[in-house]
Amino acid sequence: MTGLTAAQLQERAASLTVGNDGEAWILGRPDLGIFVAVPEPGALFVTTWQQTGSAADATSRASQATGEPVNGEEFIDGLAAADRFLALLVLLQVTRLI
Repeated sequence: MTGLTAAQLQERAASLTVGNDGEAWILGRPDLGIFVAVPEPGALFVTTWQQTGSAADATSRASQATGEPVNGEEFIDGLAAADRFLALLVLLQVTRLI
């Protein structure tokens, strides 16, 4: 998977906010001012993962919502990649300020 430990992944999941703006489900990192629209199964995946700490439970719930199998590892890899990308952007912004 991502090369991150379960605790590191859980910490990153905890930093996400999940909400619905009336048109789409939004995952966000308010501390970074970054938000992205995701389909409902993605929002269910993250909220279940936050509540249970279990990627298996999150995958099951998202799969139930879609009526099709969801690849939880792929979703986690995508979140981890986005997190690394966001960290790089923040680093670049900070170094420009120095």
